[in-house]
Formats: sequence, structure tokens, C-alpha cells
Amino acid sequence: MVSDPIQTQDGIILLKRISSIKISEKISASQILISVAEDAGNEEIQLRKNKADSIYNLLLHGASFEELTNQFSELRSSIENNGLIDNLELGKYDPVFEKNILSLQKDNDISPVFQTSFGFHIVKRISALPIEENFQFVETEIREKIMQDDRKQIAADFFERKAIEIGKAKGLNTEEKDFMFNNLSLLNPAYQDQIKEFQEGNLLFEIMDRQLWSKANSNLSGLKILYNQHPEKYRWNNPVKALIITASQKEIAETIRNEYLKNNSIDHIKKYYTELALIDSGRFEAQELIGVGANNARAGFVSEIAYNESDGSANFIIITEKNPPLLRKSFDEAKSTLINDQQALMEKLWMADLKKKYPVTINKATWNSLLNEVH
Repeated sequence: MVSDPIQTQDGIILLKRISSIKISEKISASQILISVAEDAGNEEIQLRKNKADSIYNLLLHGASFEELTNQFSELRSSIENNGLIDNLELGKYDPVFEKNILSLQKDNDISPVFQTSFGFHIVKRISALPIEENFQFVETEIREKIMQDDRKQIAADFFERKAIEIGKAKGLNTEEKDFMFNNLSLLNPAYQDQIKEFQEGNLLFEIMDRQLWSKANSNLSGLKILYNQHPEKYRWNNPVKALIITASQKEIAETIRNEYLKNNSIDHIKKYYTELALIDSGRFEAQELIGVGANNARAGFVSEIAYNESDGSANFIIITEKNPPLLRKSFDEAKSTLINDQQALMEKLWMADLKKKYPVTINKATWNSLLNEVH
């Protein structure tokens, strides 16, 4: 069946119905999307699915859907409103996507992970209104469509011209403001002193960087000489190999910790949670690890979760290996300490050279007179 001709601003159109869908309600939902590139291989697709499965597992353990949306969803356009798709009109989206939304029977129900051509989705139902209650939205939608029409620009242009005329009529002048802004250092001595302090501080920083910091960092041969000259200095006291697992939310850290305690598998943690948490591995001093200490420096120890109130993050530590005491650090492990020692040595030599090149003499008579005035 074809409609009668319809006149629009773009011309005359005819409409033919190809298919129809019965809509019984209008749904609002939120989603977390882990996108998959069109040219992604099987390995990449599996990694993306693992990430989505891990997020779903966090939700099952009580993590906030909204917080996980803000942190992990890759649908950037909807992150500002917690992934909300408001008043979703069925029939306009991927059939698999709509099928999973319709399967949610109650508000706050969450779907399992499902895949579409865009990637892997997790959807949470927010609300559903029967179709008879949706007539109140019609007027608003029509108004929005009219406002998007080109004819709206006529009114916008009119008001813009009026605004320009009013601005000119009032004679707005910004020359005085520009002058004050461009000459603030001349008009405000305190500001001028602060600028001078910044400039001199930057100059000192540049000199120190050129003479010491950059040279010490780049002098690899000098660092190795220093390392070999002091074999007893660069050693561990009570070393352990460990994983430090840091998550943005306490619930995520708790889920990962529980998974490790259940599976006792580092590989499992790295496979499923690498994209949800920062996993830092290395050798550390046991007494410097929060929640470990010298008494717990043994392979297999798992610390309690440490919570950071300032940013809401949380972490825990897994000891994977206990090393013998006084183990010599490798060159890479000792490098930061070597750089500090190298800088201190270079600064000492540099200051001695400066004192020799620019000797400082004190007028003793003047110095003694100043002391007498003080006392």
C-alpha cells in the first residue's frame, strides 16, 4: 500500500510500508558497550568478550552499574548520563539489542553479555511506560522536530541581528580591560614580583636540568661504573616478588581478590581482569608493601584490601616468591638509586668547580660591623 503524495520542504514524497512492529511500551535503559572493530581477529574478539564477562561478573557481585558505565563503557556519547538511552523507540535498533532489552521483565534487571555488530553489550532496564502513557511525549517530539527545521533559522537570524544592534547601541568598549590585562605586571607590583619569581625559578630549573638531571639520566656508562664500583651498596634487604592489583572501586578489587582465592591462578587474573585493574608486578621490599610487612613475606600470601578514601580506589597484594635477604639488585632495579647518587656526585663536583671559577670573598670589616649591629 502506497500513501497519498505528501508535500515537504524537500519536495513531494510517497511512502510505502515494508514492515511493521507492534510496540506496547516505551523503554528507558542504560548500557555498557565494549566495542569491537570491524576488522578485529578472533583473538581480539575473545579479549573484548573476556572484558565484558568480567564487568558482568562485577555487577553480579554488587558493583554499581553507573560507575562501571562511566569507567568502562566505550559508547562515549552516553557516558555523561550513565549510559542512559531515554525513551527508546523499538524498531530503530539492532534486533538482537531490542530482543535483550525486551527480555528484561522488571526495572533494574540486567541482561547477560550479548553481542551485536557493534560489540558486546550489557543492558540495564530503568523504566518502561505503557504506550497509552506515551501520548504526553508526542507534543514535545513534534516541537523538537520543528525546532530542527530550517525555518527556525529565520527567527534565530532575526534575534541575532537585534543582539548585534543592541550591543553597538550600548557602545561596549573593551579597550580598557585589554590594556589592564596586557599591562598587569606594570600596574600591580605584587603580580610583577610573582612573575619574576616564576621566571627565575624556571631559569634555575633549566640550569639544573642541563648540568645535572639530564646528564645523570643519559650517562648510562657512568651509572654502570658506579654500580660495579659499589657491589655491596645496591642490595635488597628483605625482597619478595609480588603483584600489586589496583582497581578504581573497592567492589572491583574485592571481586578480583575473591576470584584469586577461589582459583589460586595468576594467569586467570591476568586473562580476565587486566583491562579492569592495574596489575603491577616486580620485586619489592616486603616491609614497604602496605598490608604485608616482614612477617608475611612468604609466597602465596594475599593481603587484605587497602582502600584509598581520596579517590575511591582500592588495592591488594599477592606475594608470588620470597627471595633471599641481601640479594644484590640488578642494574635496572638499582637504576633510580644510581641516578640519585650520580646526580649528588655531579652536583658536588659542579659546586666545587663554580667556587673555584667564581671565588667569593667577604669584606671582614663590613661583616664585623654587621655583627656588632645585630648584637
